[in-house]
Amino acid sequence: MAIVVDANGDVVVQFKDDTEQNIDIEKSSKLESDAEIDINTDSDISVEVDVEAEVDITIEAETSLNIDIKTDATVNAETTADADIDIAIETGATLNLKVDTDAAPAVDIKADNGAAVNINADSTTDVDVIRGDNITVDGPGELL
Repeated sequence: MAIVVDANGDVVVQFKDDTEQNIDIEKSSKLESDAEIDINTDSDISVEVDVEAEVDITIEAETSLNIDIKTDATVNAETTADADIDIAIETGATLNLKVDTDAAPAVDIKADNGAAVNINADSTTDVDVIRGDNITVDGPGELL
């Protein structure tokens, strides 16, 4: 399953199989407005943000999460999932990620220089910065 916020500000849900999903999506109708995405599914999730707006994502399932931010958007993501998280973020974008789990998921970050990634982790989360110069980790997690 992939959730895409496209250049028109529309939220598009793409299903890759016929598994049952429980997804609540709320957003207003304008490009400049915020999007709020709540996800409760056990399928792997990809979220692509291609709009200059603020996007809030809440993940409440045991699933891997891929976040791809392609514009100057600000994405606030919170997950209780124990699975790994992959992040790709372009220059000018900001990702604020809260990892609220007792497990220790791995977080891989590919950030263009100038892109900001702020991680607040409740557990010992290993953060592997493949590239990026503006990465902060708050909590017991550590940068590798």
